[in-house]
Amino acid sequence: MNNKSFLEHFIFGVNQNLYKNSSKGIVLLQDTLAQTCKYLLLNYINNRDYYYTILCIDSLPIYWNKSIGRAKYQCIEGNAFSNLQDIQNKVKETIKSNKKENALAKNVVIIDSVNTLFIKYNYTTVLNFIQIIKEISNDEIQIILIYHQDIAINTFNGINLKSVLASIATTNILVEHTKKFFQNEGWLQDMDMDIIERNSISDAICTILHEKESGKMLRENIAYSLKIENNKPIISIIPVIELMKKYIPNYQNFLNDKKPTKKADPTENLTFNLNLTEEEKKTKNQLELPYLSVQDNDNNIAGSGEIYFDPELDDEFDDDDPDADLDF
Repeated sequence: MNNKSFLEHFIFGVNQNLYKNSSKGIVLLQDTLAQTCKYLLLNYINNRDYYYTILCIDSLPIYWNKSIGRAKYQCIEGNAFSNLQDIQNKVKETIKSNKKENALAKNVVIIDSVNTLFIKYNYTTVLNFIQIIKEISNDEIQIILIYHQDIAINTFNGINLKSVLASIATTNILVEHTKKFFQNEGWLQDMDMDIIERNSISDAICTILHEKESGKMLRENIAYSLKIENNKPIISIIPVIELMKKYIPNYQNFLNDKKPTKKADPTENLTFNLNLTEEEKKTKNQLELPYLSVQDNDNNIAGSGEIYFDPELDDEFDDDDPDADLDF
């Protein structure tokens, strides 16, 4: 697999020079009921030597305690606090403690999930909370917002909060169930996925939108395969075509449909030749056009540019309104 993939960089930290700003800012990590993003996130955590502050709003600390390996982390149970200000103070306190232990270590704040924060608190308060955490140190803190697409968040004025989050995020990653992705693309017939197929631990497809340091946007569709080793999910990055081969019997037809069609040649099948022979080109270049000959004549006297008008006898000319004849 080409290790220039952004997803491979995001999980394993390879090719940092290609994605210099990827370890700061906000990551919007989206998933659905059909496919969780947790496998991808756990690989990210276990492959990076960072300090993690996990704000557990949906999940319980026991989940992370069982899933995280040697990474340094601390869980904050959101339900233990009565307001967002207290949570904010606790997050700041945790980051300060981490920096005291290792001033050079990167701090990552994971919010699981931002949906429930929006449901529990006013959306402007939540957005302000995210911004305050980000501004503790723009270069040293990354925020990962877990967003569940299937959980609708309604605001009194109809604001699309997912779009707001996407606009403030440097990186947007959507993790989709492979079969559902292919159905959405029209490559598989719609089917009711058995509950066993949900949250597949074998593979998934990620759609990524990342703003590079130059301001250019990187778009990427990439897949991963998954296996469990020592009760830990291990991800390998693979091209989407590998999963097409696995799930779509006639996948080659879809590849052919996506190939660019050859542009029609307008000069094809003409009964005459549009191109000049060498002799015709020579004759053309030797041809002297009349107006060029006049311009090159040294004896030619430039005109004054004056216009002479000789009115007819029946012309009516009004000095006060010279354009009267144009009125209808």
